[in-house]
Amino acid sequence: MKVTIHDIAKEAGVSIGAVSRALRGDTRISEETRKRVQATAKRMSYTPNSIGKGLRTGKSSLIGYLVSSVDDSFYNDILQGIGKVVCKRGYGLLTGITEDNSESEIEQIKLFVSKSVDGLIVSNYQKKTAPYLRKLHKEGMPLVICDIESLSPSIPRVVINDSKAAELICQHLI
Repeated sequence: MKVTIHDIAKEAGVSIGAVSRALRGDTRISEETRKRVQATAKRMSYTPNSIGKGLRTGKSSLIGYLVSSVDDSFYNDILQGIGKVVCKRGYGLLTGITEDNSESEIEQIKLFVSKSVDGLIVSNYQKKTAPYLRKLHKEGMPLVICDIESLSPSIPRVVINDSKAAELICQHLI
């Protein structure tokens, strides 16, 4: 059974609010109480409830990555890189694989939105999906387009400069 802050409060002999504050490192709780609560939480193998935190902060600590396929090693490499970075920063990654289907893309994006992702990365998308992505961006969804032409000058994008890459390859070989 999952340990809750109620269980920690009972075990440590403090209120639920004190547990919450102590686990956040709030200075309104004495150092002695904070250490006792944190030790109790550790001993009981407490794992914070990210849904509860999300309700409090309005953030999910999730990033959505939309891609047509990971069969291509290029997109697999992008996925690996994204995964490493989000993990180091305490985020989780939701990946939607759409198989070049605009209906699937929109459904995946809707799922990401329903999970309150904190941002969205999109690698290659169908033209039918573009208006929906623009709408999300206008509504404030942090969005980055990766490896394709930009939807709008205001939407950040990451692309490979094929000309520059070819120039660097030739320079290296020469």
